[in-house]
Amino acid sequence: PLQLHFSTIIIAVFVIFLSFPTSIGIKDWYKECSSLKSCGNISNIGYPFWGDQFRPVYCGHPSFELKCPYDSDGHPTLHIHGYDDPSYSYSPFYQVLGINNSSMTIMLQDFCDDPAQCLIPFSNLNAVAEELIEYSTRVEKIGLSYGCNPNWEGALAKLKSFTCPRDEDNSEQASHYYWENDETKVHLKGLCMESIEVPIIGKDNLTRGNITLDGALKKGFEVNYTKMYLRDCLPCEKSGGHCGCSENSPAFICFCESWISDSDCRKSGHMYTVPAPKEIEKEIRVVPNSQQTYAVQGDRKSV
Repeated sequence: PLQLHFSTIIIAVFVIFLSFPTSIGIKDWYKECSSLKSCGNISNIGYPFWGDQFRPVYCGHPSFELKCPYDSDGHPTLHIHGYDDPSYSYSPFYQVLGINNSSMTIMLQDFCDDPAQCLIPFSNLNAVAEELIEYSTRVEKIGLSYGCNPNWEGALAKLKSFTCPRDEDNSEQASHYYWENDETKVHLKGLCMESIEVPIIGKDNLTRGNITLDGALKKGFEVNYTKMYLRDCLPCEKSGGHCGCSENSPAFICFCESWISDSDCRKSGHMYTVPAPKEIEKEIRVVPNSQQTYAVQGDRKSV
């Protein structure tokens, strides 16, 4: 009996030894993900954003990576892409002009990099982005048509033209037009080499001539991520947790003060690939017991 009692003590000490560093790690992640950070000229940034320079990936969503500018007065850039997406390098970059609760104002990075360039190529939101964000109700679409045949003056007479520099001598050409309804798009089919639609805010100001086309495009457009936030993050925050994800997958994680959940802090923990420090097991499950201490289960550490 004495030997059995001694063995029980050894096991108990071993369990405490295992659970102590991990519970400390979880509290560190909980604290880290609770803080709002700054990136460029935008402050108070939280979930779903992250970036190597200011916020760890496990405190955000993998598809919402921000890159901070060297200048603290500059705008951060956003590269919306899928997890482990082979088309990563082809996804457009956006300049983030503002973040407000569950919405943000963004502008295609190309418009900022070279103000003199023509307005194409332009990419609408890619398939991954459309699953995560959507245009706000303030956004309206206008059409841009390029390389139109100037001999068809009758069909183009009512449209407003804009100019683009030529590639070789930078001289201007005026065979590009913008339009505001689908009916015009149908009429222009076959008259222009390419027609696209772009989102803007304040189309009325453009129609009245209160702002130039270039100015309207550079004001950016507003998108929101309300759907994703309401589905995943809000229940976690309401229960006292902080939102994040696994470092090795896009799976949502709710960081509670002493444990981890896949939904909110009212439910028990589950198996995750957790972004733990190197000295802690990567594959863990945090299981609360009646004494409110925490045991760790993993590939090599088990209790």
